[in-house]
Amino acid sequence: MRVCMLVAGASVLVALGAQAAPAQITVTGLHIRVPAHKGGGVPWDLGHGTAAAPDIYACIEPEGQAPACFGPCPDSYACVLELPTSMVLPAEGTVRFRVMDADIAEHDRIFSADRRAADLADPAARRIDRRDPADGRRFSLHIQTVESPPPAPPAGTLDGAGR
Repeated sequence: MRVCMLVAGASVLVALGAQAAPAQITVTGLHIRVPAHKGGGVPWDLGHGTAAAPDIYACIEPEGQAPACFGPCPDSYACVLELPTSMVLPAEGTVRFRVMDADIAEHDRIFSADRRAADLADPAARRIDRRDPADGRRFSLHIQTVESPPPAPPAGTLDGAGR
């Protein structure tokens, strides 16, 4: 049951015995940092006979949906990907973020991380910093988001169910 109150001229929705709909999370960009080499000191790429930085790209994979991939940032250890179109995540389920190195033959997985979509409202959950326990290499992914309120119920109802 929900009750609508008027407080200082603003409408406030109060949930009594029910949970309010979660806010929508929209991913707008990704900031990525990767170490200078793969495990064991192996370079990401070979360019003109020397070690070269990876060609970073990232994929966002909401549970039950096709992945959307963005990039690449060629020959870079740090990459800022501003998404050409914002990606609205489902309110429920898990989202996998994969960071990859684009290669001619087989792409290298740099790292991946799973987050519950609802947790991405928390700024701490949008910052993923990892350290490889074997050799101390550091990886980071910072997810830029915009949070918007849940869709409003239809006009003439308090909660869209005629109550």
